[in-house]
Amino acid sequence: MTAPAHAPTAPDPPAAGAIAAVGCEALVKRYGPVRAVDRVSLAVARGEIVVLLGPSGCGKTTTLRLIAGLEAPDEGRVAIGGAVVSSPAGVVPPERRHIGMVFQHYALFPHMTVAQNVAYGLPRAGAQARVNEMLALVGLGPLAGRMPHELSGGQQQRVALARALAPRPAVLLLDEPFSNLDARLRAMVRLEVRDILKAGGITAVFVTHDQEEALCIGDRIAVLNGGRLEQIGAPEEVYHRPASRFVAEFMGHTGFVPAQVVAGGLETELGLVCQAVDHPVGAAVQVLVRPDDVVLAADAERTLEGGGVTGHVVGQVFQGMHRMYRVVLPSGRHVDCLAPHTRVLTPGSPVRVALSPGHPLACFAA
Repeated sequence: MTAPAHAPTAPDPPAAGAIAAVGCEALVKRYGPVRAVDRVSLAVARGEIVVLLGPSGCGKTTTLRLIAGLEAPDEGRVAIGGAVVSSPAGVVPPERRHIGMVFQHYALFPHMTVAQNVAYGLPRAGAQARVNEMLALVGLGPLAGRMPHELSGGQQQRVALARALAPRPAVLLLDEPFSNLDARLRAMVRLEVRDILKAGGITAVFVTHDQEEALCIGDRIAVLNGGRLEQIGAPEEVYHRPASRFVAEFMGHTGFVPAQVVAGGLETELGLVCQAVDHPVGAAVQVLVRPDDVVLAADAERTLEGGGVTGHVVGQVFQGMHRMYRVVLPSGRHVDCLAPHTRVLTPGSPVRVALSPGHPLACFAA
């Protein structure tokens, strides 16, 4: 199955007054003195894929369990399609929420065929037609008679997805569904799953700790930290315009460079970055710099756009298509930068480095 590029026409967040497919309002869940979920509010539009992203223990799976009805909130409420299903006053059980769930372990019945697994729980009338429809959606029609042990990990994952979608749930919940797959298969399957969800117009809430996975799958990403929602927005927004230092550090390979706000933008050790800044002129800030924001020239005397500075290579990592170089600057600070894999520099080599991001850099008060 060939997956399309990230959809440019993702659903907008629910408009004011619109009924969200999933609505979480000031959710709190305590385990003893620990607030696993701390006043989390978010709304998921119909047909939207929202990814809950964060490190282990941040509250993302607990939030999913509150939506599913596997846990009851201590405060706040959950609504599905406008109907309140969880609050301190009562909890509608999962089987009455019209949701589908896909977890890390697919829990396929080993003694049933693919078709029988997908049909499990469906009313007998019309079941075969629905099974055929779901297997066609996930690209497994020819494998309907296979047993689970005869399938690859990716195929088993798609059977679990078909089974969850067969009852026509209002919302699909996925908790780290690709964690048991190897890296290559995981990268392929996540694109296939996004394609399937979009083709079916499925509303989904997806949990992962993998930033690349979240950027690939989500229409919007909700970043959690210590039980709190730090930021929710489109992948590009969360990556390039992080709302907090935590989000900046969590999303990708990051570093920070000191700068001073000047009339033309940001004055850094690596040169001037011309951009609008929300901080006043003269303010000291920390600028978020990723390896692809830094350009490197092996000729230490070369003039680079933005000025730059001469540094020395102190390490490198070969990454296939690229090499990641660590360069020490005159101040003693280190920056990482990407270079073509064909550019081979030895430790101690003098180089010229400058900032050339091609987009506004996020900055935070020092």
